[in-house]
Order: sequence, then C-alpha cells, then structure tokens
Amino acid sequence: MKIWSQCSACKHLLRTEVRGRRCPAFPDGIPEDIYYNKRNHAKPYPGDHGVRWEALNEEVGQRWEEGVRRWEEYHGHAWGEPDEKEVDTDK
Repeated sequence: MKIWSQCSACKHLLRTEVRGRRCPAFPDGIPEDIYYNKRNHAKPYPGDHGVRWEALNEEVGQRWEEGVRRWEEYHGHAWGEPDEKEVDTDK
C-alpha cells in the first residue's frame, strides 16, 4: 500500500515548487516529521507560523479523515503522537 504525504492533500502546499516541499507554514522546507507523516500537522508544530494542515477540498478532507480514523483504530493511539521511545523523559 502506498502512503502519501499529508502535504499532498493540503491546500497550503506550494504546488509550483519543483519537489513540492514548501508551504507558508515552512517556507524554507517542510520538516521530514511532517512530510513523512510522523507528526499530524493539523496540530501545532514548532516553527509553523500558525499555519496548519487544511484539506485541499471537501472530498480530499473526507477521505483523509477516514484514513486517519482507520490508522488510529489500528494503532490504538492518535496519529502524530510521538511513540514512547521518541519522548524525551529527561525534560
């Protein structure tokens, strides 16, 4: 199964970019954690200038929400939450 970047379904992606890795939230380049779906950018992310993921259109939004729901159901936790091994417990 092919997994698409959440950025490809976002209305803010600058589609004129050669590699599609920029948007108003991240004008210097979308962080890998966002681009490769390790973090849900519908939630705040450091340095995003207050711009969050928004569906490209209504159909895409509905399909994306269904995919997120199925992912969360399968994994048993909210998508974009850090795994326990990624959480810095020293802070």
